[in-house]
Amino acid sequence: MATRRLDYIGEGTVQSFAYDLRTAYRYGETSTGSAVRGGAGGAPVIGVHCLKLDARREAVREEKAVLAHGLIGAHTANTITGDFSVELSNAAWVEDGEYGAPIRSGMLSGNLFAMLADIAGAGEEQREIGRMTLPEVRFKSLHIIGK
Repeated sequence: MATRRLDYIGEGTVQSFAYDLRTAYRYGETSTGSAVRGGAGGAPVIGVHCLKLDARREAVREEKAVLAHGLIGAHTANTITGDFSVELSNAAWVEDGEYGAPIRSGMLSGNLFAMLADIAGAGEEQREIGRMTLPEVRFKSLHIIGK
């Protein structure tokens, strides 16, 4: 099945959904070629071959913020309420575009749905993580504890 570009969200509105053959049949749609395998013997499931998050870019490191390169425990977020509490990994303070003191130990908590509704901006830097190309994203209204 040929894959094609899908624009999931445009101008803040859901534009399309991903379908593999099974879900396309179930919902009376056409497959978007969005099936991937989890492993060598795994059954096909809906997934992405290449996900690119794009938005208006700006300098997100100018104001004082915590820059976290990873999170531990993200899979434990409550999928119903959106509440989460995760450990920061490889994090540091950043201000005026410069790295500050590293954060040795810290926790980040908030609500996923509120967090996505309150994005402060997408940075000019981006990195590839697996099949995704993602910019730095600045969030407001999250709670951080640590030292």
